[in-house]
Amino acid sequence: MTRIAETARVRRFAAAVSRLNKSELDKRIAPPKDEAYHAVYSELEKLRIKLIENDSLRADSDERTQQMIASVTHDLKTYVALISGYAESIQDGIGKDDYPELIREKCASMNDMILKIIADARSKSADLKSRLQLISFREYVVPVLKRAIAPAREKGILIKINRIPNVRIVVSPDDFTSVVENLLSNATKFTPKGGKITIRFRTSSKYLFMKVSDSGTGISPEDADHIFERYYTADKSRAIGSGTGIGLSHAKDVMQAHGGDVIYVKTRKPGAVFLAYLPKYSRLKEALTADERKLAANVLQLIGFPFVTVFRFFYTFYLAAKVAKSNRIADKNRRFAKKADKKALASPSEQTSE
Repeated sequence: MTRIAETARVRRFAAAVSRLNKSELDKRIAPPKDEAYHAVYSELEKLRIKLIENDSLRADSDERTQQMIASVTHDLKTYVALISGYAESIQDGIGKDDYPELIREKCASMNDMILKIIADARSKSADLKSRLQLISFREYVVPVLKRAIAPAREKGILIKINRIPNVRIVVSPDDFTSVVENLLSNATKFTPKGGKITIRFRTSSKYLFMKVSDSGTGISPEDADHIFERYYTADKSRAIGSGTGIGLSHAKDVMQAHGGDVIYVKTRKPGAVFLAYLPKYSRLKEALTADERKLAANVLQLIGFPFVTVFRFFYTFYLAAKVAKSNRIADKNRRFAKKADKKALASPSEQTSE
């Protein structure tokens, strides 16, 4: 009878696992009355709930991605329709004289959108290691910043840049340039005339940090958690006319591929703050593997051990001599104080006879 009951338990357990394997998640996995498999069934039920949550999140993400792709496609169709309308107006001899310039601007915007999509696709497939270079950050970033802040100055925005640290980094220059340009382009786009953009740099023992702050419209709390998602455009919070939703996602991918990251810093002040960081170049780190660095540290400790031992040997004698001297002085002071106390307690007649 016991064997039959155990077989039934195993079959129920196998059936529960089979439902999970087939993604049949609508039916609850109830723990049996006996205690033998109670903990196992409880874990299976937790797994079922987790799978449902993951499916829901994946569905939301896929839906959002489809919506953003549709938005990008709509923007491209809008550009094409505008260009076609301007061209027809020129052909019919009506309209304004600046239609050719408007067509040029729309073509440039559409071309920029397409290039961003292509660059993002290429960065996914290209080998990063083949593009890495050891560069001086100060020499590299100065001309990049000059180009990137030019539109902001033309717009009448005040630019403040603190001292650029003189450190070396290993990066793909083109990829990192796209990150700098994207952060400053967004800051320029959403900062009104007369506003301010601040670029600060600092270093730690391991990382180089670049913070870009603007006094623009800022990012709403509901959009802050999604701005690094591909094809997400925070139109409501930042009043974007059109965009691909690729820039920040691409910037994050590039920084993480370099061993760093780019994050949005929440602040109570108006505007938006983004912090990008990546590792500084270390000759020892590049030359040695992790195990080799541990071995080198251990060897240095062994080499230094005899010198430390000799130093401590002589230092012990020095401390012993210092303690002995202090004890002699203290003993002498105690004898002197004891003698003085005896004199003070002596009778006046004894002091006179003396």
